[in-house]
Amino acid sequence: MIVDFINKKVYYSTWFPSIDNKVLFRCLKYEILSFLKLKYVPETVSIEVTRKYNKNCLNKNFSDPDIDHLKYYVDQAIKMGCSVFVITEGETLLNENIYELIKYINKKKAIVNLFTWGLNFSEEKAKKLKDAGLQTILISLYSTNSFIHDKIRGINGSFYKAINAIKIAKKVGLLVTITTHINKENYHSNLSSLYNLSNKLYVNEFSIWEEIPSLNNKYPNNKYSK
Repeated sequence: MIVDFINKKVYYSTWFPSIDNKVLFRCLKYEILSFLKLKYVPETVSIEVTRKYNKNCLNKNFSDPDIDHLKYYVDQAIKMGCSVFVITEGETLLNENIYELIKYINKKKAIVNLFTWGLNFSEEKAKKLKDAGLQTILISLYSTNSFIHDKIRGINGSFYKAINAIKIAKKVGLLVTITTHINKENYHSNLSSLYNLSNKLYVNEFSIWEEIPSLNNKYPNNKYSK
């Protein structure tokens, strides 16, 4: 159970609406229908808004999705029963239409959560996200050791930027979740230290994910990581 004293709300998870939000009842309604095999709906939909993680990255030639197309997909997902949108992939805040997209989503029918690496984050951006209607910001940490985190990310200084982003997001009243990926190397030592760091930073939730393949370990200092 999560108590948000700033916004005076209670949640059972940062991934879902507060218990007094009508969106939660919409979510539970479709959950029951799915359980009874009466209707299957995409309760949670992830939207990939960019493949870029900084201005000089390898994916700089990939264009971001058209905002009108994204709005169309949002409308279709809501019609099908979606109650939770998760904006993801790359550094989401590099999409120039990100605030418009978050604001567009009907908050009477769905909540919005967003992944960010925390690069070049600022209080101004955090407030714009909050004003647009964002509920939860999700920031990944791979280790409490800054060198290890930066090596996995492939970007020098990314650990302390992520920590700074967490503090800023908390300051403006966003729900904050730290996410990490579990593997055989970090199972015993890293998870407990990350959990302790999460408590120290007063984040609202600590979320553990399965491991994903990455090339960053082999190329931590490539020219696109600066």
